[in-house]
Amino acid sequence: MRDTELPPRSERLLVVEDDPFSLQLIEMYLHKAGFTEITVATDGRLGLELARTNPFDLVLLDLNLPKLNGIEVLRRLKREGILTSTPVMVLSSLTDFDETVRCVELGAEDYLAKPFNALLLQTRIDACLEKRRLTNRISADQEQEVRQLDAARSLQASLLRIGLAPPGPDFPVELSTLFEPAPAVGGALIDAFTINDGTLCIVVGTVSGIGISAVLEMARTRSLVRGFLEAARDDDGGPMQADKILTAVNQELCRDNALGQSVTLFLGLLTPATGALAFACVGQPDPCVLSASGLLPLTGERGRMLGLEPDQTYRIESRQLEPGEALVVFTDSILTMTNAEAVPYGGQRLMGTLQSLLGASPATIVETLKDEVRRHIADGRLTDDIVVLALRLQAAA
Repeated sequence: MRDTELPPRSERLLVVEDDPFSLQLIEMYLHKAGFTEITVATDGRLGLELARTNPFDLVLLDLNLPKLNGIEVLRRLKREGILTSTPVMVLSSLTDFDETVRCVELGAEDYLAKPFNALLLQTRIDACLEKRRLTNRISADQEQEVRQLDAARSLQASLLRIGLAPPGPDFPVELSTLFEPAPAVGGALIDAFTINDGTLCIVVGTVSGIGISAVLEMARTRSLVRGFLEAARDDDGGPMQADKILTAVNQELCRDNALGQSVTLFLGLLTPATGALAFACVGQPDPCVLSASGLLPLTGERGRMLGLEPDQTYRIESRQLEPGEALVVFTDSILTMTNAEAVPYGGQRLMGTLQSLLGASPATIVETLKDEVRRHIADGRLTDDIVVLALRLQAAA
């Protein structure tokens, strides 16, 4: 130790020592090192009780103690989980190697043999306290991350809830969606809503990456698409065309994209009364139409993903959806989901499943796809969100 006392330190220390001379020496060393919050116990039973009932930053524990020896004190502290938050440094005149090993196995943070050098004592104490600070900081960061991820999951769930009018003469569309979240929070996007002219807008996509940033970018994308679809007007005052909407959304997503996140998107605009469908697949798999005559993938030009190139333009395809036909939209996660043998679910398997569902209701379609994917991965891990939207244009009464 230095000759002059150091500035006061706020760490709380418990010294469990029965030898008066050793205790006096340890206290002197600790005071000179700046420690002022020092509690003393002269037997193992009292030391154990104090450690149970007080939040200490470090316990200095002798092994040869009356009433309850140091080994037993350590054993009980470990059993009761106290060592997870309060490190223990053993100070002992016993130099038996097996005794040292026992202390470490029981959870002691450090072991220092008596007689010890004062500077060495302070150095080892500082190391224990610094490790405790780092451990607490990591634990606090992890707890904060868990809270943020929980908040992200809640935000994602609230944004993925869809409220549409039930099928009827004015809205002859039956629609069902599936969002099966993976353990890691991702940026899945699925939305369906009507705008003032009665057009049904369908949005399905994914944001690259996982975690909070992906959810926030998903929320931003959803807001942009909704905003442009509901409010944007072309130069002649009419509704903005879908290709220009995608161009505008892309330009906004390219702004301040420090993380380089990209967005894949299916945008569909369906006129329920006529079945006219305008759509674009931006980095998305081709959706499928299910009819009594068979299964038809809606192929078309795939534009570059959103958020990467502000000058990118997009092309809109069109298709007439006949009464009784169904439209199924999904993200590529359903194709790439692998089982324990690393075999993906794949497009051929998906087409076979959809072929068996040509006349099924949208709810049956999405539930069957969920069950089939789950059956395929079996005991494997769900590595990505499963996202499916199915709708069927009702036939005239």
